[in-house]
Amino acid sequence: MKKLNTSVQGWLAVNKPEGITSAGVVRKIKAHFPRSKIGHAGTLDPFASGVLLLAFGEATKLISYAMDKPKSYDFIVRWGEERDTDDVEGVVTQTSAHIPIAADIEQAIPQFCGKILQTPPLYSAIKIQGRRACDRVRKGEEVVLNPREVFVSQLAYQGPLGKERGKFTMTCHKGVYVRSIARDLGRALHTFAYVEKLHRTSCGGFVEKKAIDLHKLLESIGETEISNIITRFDIVLDDIPAILLTQENMQRLRYGQSISTSSLDIPGTSLVACKGEKGLVEALAEYSNGHLIPKRVFNISN
Repeated sequence: MKKLNTSVQGWLAVNKPEGITSAGVVRKIKAHFPRSKIGHAGTLDPFASGVLLLAFGEATKLISYAMDKPKSYDFIVRWGEERDTDDVEGVVTQTSAHIPIAADIEQAIPQFCGKILQTPPLYSAIKIQGRRACDRVRKGEEVVLNPREVFVSQLAYQGPLGKERGKFTMTCHKGVYVRSIARDLGRALHTFAYVEKLHRTSCGGFVEKKAIDLHKLLESIGETEISNIITRFDIVLDDIPAILLTQENMQRLRYGQSISTSSLDIPGTSLVACKGEKGLVEALAEYSNGHLIPKRVFNISN
């Protein structure tokens, strides 16, 4: 793919292969889009594959909102071992000869669904006093991560893969670590376990079958093709109410000023997508105490 001079705006779902970091994917694509700001929503570990959602231009302002959307995974659990990273790349720390049977696995699954308390892996990007937990662990520092409340919508056992492995599917919200699910499931079944393979099948409304292969993107796609497959930047706001504002009110939001809602029909929610007179989303605002307060404003081409 040649370097493009265009400034791209929107979302692109890429099928990330194993063996590269999410940041590495961004760097490779950024080299071909020098005028575009690019980020990603929802990190995939290097050993993992699947849907990585890339944000171009103004979409980068909405990464935190995209990360709040549900994500779905296929993953393989290896029974009988626990590793320091809770995945295939770590060092074995504990072993067990016990391999759980399907009935026991099915019986244990409900305790990992809904709102649960989960302790993240020590090898994670969670920051402790400004430094990532994984960096502290690698330097030999003692790290303690507290459990946090997360939400798992669905966890299902798909069956065994030989004697020592099992296949699972899961849909979850922000903050859930698949590696922790495998580790804790193993312990609940009186054995040990880690994630051997991990594949993300969806991120919000972006699904695997519509994601573009990273190698194909880098090798062959050009400016015209990008414009055909990229999704508008404000699509992640489609599930919140939208209102139409006058040019005067929109300009106030752009200057960082709040506007009174006394003459506006505001839905009973805290976040509102604000559209200008041409019907395009130009700002994201928060409704509070009779006023709209700007949270994000967007530089769009009319």
